[in-house]
Amino acid sequence: YSLLLFRGGSRLSHDRHAKLAAWFGPPAPVSNDGEGNLVSVLHNRDLAGAMQLPFHCDLTYTDVPIKAICLQAVELPPTPTSTTFVSNEAAWQRLPEDLQRRCEGLTLRHVLVSQMKDYDWPPFIADHPVRFPHPRNGRPLLLVTEHHATRVLELDEAESDVLIAELCAHIYAPEMQYDHVWQLGDVVMWDNLALQHA
Repeated sequence: YSLLLFRGGSRLSHDRHAKLAAWFGPPAPVSNDGEGNLVSVLHNRDLAGAMQLPFHCDLTYTDVPIKAICLQAVELPPTPTSTTFVSNEAAWQRLPEDLQRRCEGLTLRHVLVSQMKDYDWPPFIADHPVRFPHPRNGRPLLLVTEHHATRVLELDEAESDVLIAELCAHIYAPEMQYDHVWQLGDVVMWDNLALQHA
């Protein structure tokens, strides 16, 4: 499965959360707080937590995107809130054969330019195949995200824009979206390459 939901349990400590995630592989050595912690708290009192993000896979703008994400709802607003998912694997499988053939051998540039003024980061840029083989099982993924996709390198700019728009319309068709409405304590883990989230 590309997404797992653990519901109805008690709140996990940071250590237990990291251990649960590690059942599926070693955590990425990423410290968001600068203090070496593998767990970070994202809340909408910070700009990073308050922004409404378009569909994306985390870190596709790097050479090695992270493989999985594990989130726990520790506090929720009074009105329901959700995260929406789409499947890159299902998107490729549903892609008409002629469009699959067009995408074979094409390379997509993924770019992140930070919108947060507190961070003076240079742009992050990485190039990945449009037909991206899943690193664990080899199945093809349609790795095109509305948040970071900027240019198909083998096409001129106008052709690239048209193809990206066509692929995004296919990936984000309403019937292909799963809207996860969070409940307090939910732990959701997903394959960051097989799925996009918004």
